[in-house]
Amino acid sequence: MKKILKALFWLVLIVALVGVWVLGYFGFIPGISALFGSDQPKDLGVVVTEADLVSAQEKLGQSFVETSGDPNEQLNASPSHPVSAVLTNTEWAAHMERVHPVDDLQIRISGNTVEASGRIVRDRIPGMIRTLGYGDISDTEILDTIDRYLPNDPVFYLSGTGSVQNDDVTVALTEVELGRFSLPQEDVSEGLAAYFEAMIEAAPGFSVSSVTLSDAGLSFSGIATNEVPQY
Repeated sequence: MKKILKALFWLVLIVALVGVWVLGYFGFIPGISALFGSDQPKDLGVVVTEADLVSAQEKLGQSFVETSGDPNEQLNASPSHPVSAVLTNTEWAAHMERVHPVDDLQIRISGNTVEASGRIVRDRIPGMIRTLGYGDISDTEILDTIDRYLPNDPVFYLSGTGSVQNDDVTVALTEVELGRFSLPQEDVSEGLAAYFEAMIEAAPGFSVSSVTLSDAGLSFSGIATNEVPQY
């Protein structure tokens, strides 16, 4: 009997250790993930600087402002203006970092294909949800839901194509990773398209006539708000 109990003990211990190492490799246990390097975004060889953000703001005619009160109301109150601009890889990445709950973002465009890597910042997600106009959900409810799916601030990687025509967003991903765990491309593609369309709908003064990708960068044509609340 003692031998059986001892064998079961070691079996359970081995299974637990394997589980920890697997989750660590996929980027969900910080200490173990660091050993594998899976707690760091993939390096796409792109360096983003503060100057890229300044340049992107100048091209888009936008400025980021401190949030005061309801960020969605603040966004809706902003005047708008027409924009036709081409953002480089680094300018687009710098702008996206400020608008979305991500950090360490790198973007690389080749033809009409884009690669992106970075880190999801959970603490910024409630601010994003407020900006989208969902002010009736408490931060506690939001963070409790997030904790079920994102136990830390996981890194991500994706590649594929995308475009926007008259506020209709199309995303077709060929590779998606959260940590080092592969996710279904079709599901994430649909989710990202819905997310970006929700961002467009959140600001009546913002609309997209066209967004296309090329070796030159991201070409944007449409109407942009003068100000964007910084959450």
